[in-house]
Amino acid sequence: LDGGRPCLLLPYTLHSGEYRQMTPQLKICGLMRDRDVELCCSMGVDICGFVTEYPLDVPWNLSKEDCRYLLAGVAPSTKSCIVTGGAPEQILALTLDLRPDLVQLHFHETLADTAALVQALAPYEIRVIKTIPTSPDERRGQFGAGSLEDCVRALCGIGVYGVLADSRGPDNAAQGGALDLGFSQRVCAVSTCPVAIGGGITADNCRTIVEAVRPAILDVMTGVEDAPGRKSGEKLAALLGVLHDRQP
Repeated sequence: LDGGRPCLLLPYTLHSGEYRQMTPQLKICGLMRDRDVELCCSMGVDICGFVTEYPLDVPWNLSKEDCRYLLAGVAPSTKSCIVTGGAPEQILALTLDLRPDLVQLHFHETLADTAALVQALAPYEIRVIKTIPTSPDERRGQFGAGSLEDCVRALCGIGVYGVLADSRGPDNAAQGGALDLGFSQRVCAVSTCPVAIGGGITADNCRTIVEAVRPAILDVMTGVEDAPGRKSGEKLAALLGVLHDRQP
């Protein structure tokens, strides 16, 4: 425990700038029902994710009060993460009000915005994950550089807890897309902090993805859903079974 909170340290190996996690942690995002929060905690999910006060209209978006209610149901042994975006002062106020373990920035936050939030939240032991855009133009707008490798190094340098390589961005937040293995591998190759990957991950493809990318965290949303915001115990059990080599 770190100050009474679950530790966020992950087992890893570090070689020539590469961060590698042997068995990735599992983050289930887009939780909207208390029964699904209880399901995730009881089945050993590592991180419960909640989309809240997101600037765009997405099916998983929660009000602050609805998010607060669900956060209260997260077990002490499970970490919590809010996924949001927008102006840094609004993100800071929201995060300090809700007090998750992690906040994931998933909109158009700049490197300066991200650095300010990392610094402001550090005294509260709330860590920051920042999404890496797949588009060079978007990276230039947010980080001042189109190079993927330069952006990853810059984010690690300002002290983010982790970076997220996700096929889902602001332009396709509601639809998502398939994971880009090459993009994810490039992020992992240079990152010195944990890398989360997301986009179309299911029980059917997660083994291949993990073996190819070796991420620290798998970020899954629609891959364990029957409908937006309605998680499937059967699909979650299948995913966990593959990750942990459990026999049916």
